[in-house]
Amino acid sequence: MTDHTPDSKVSRLEVVSTGARRRWTLEEKRRIVAESYGGPRLVSVTARRNGLSASQLFTWRRLAREDRLSGDAEPALVPVEIAFTSALAPR
Repeated sequence: MTDHTPDSKVSRLEVVSTGARRRWTLEEKRRIVAESYGGPRLVSVTARRNGLSASQLFTWRRLAREDRLSGDAEPALVPVEIAFTSALAPR
């Protein structure tokens, strides 16, 4: 009944954990972006070497050009003053 299956037995089973997001520090992001500019066609190689997708690295490069790389900035509260004009003034 098992003639169609090979006789080899599994001697080692490796479990790969997925689903957990990796958190990159600002210094790591800057280092990886700088490494990707080291030569032509280095984005894919650099991304693979550091365990992220090329699209993520392209996003980091764009954010670095716009001085918005960190993404770790906390939201700031900005004071707002509401001024009524004569047309909108409550009666």
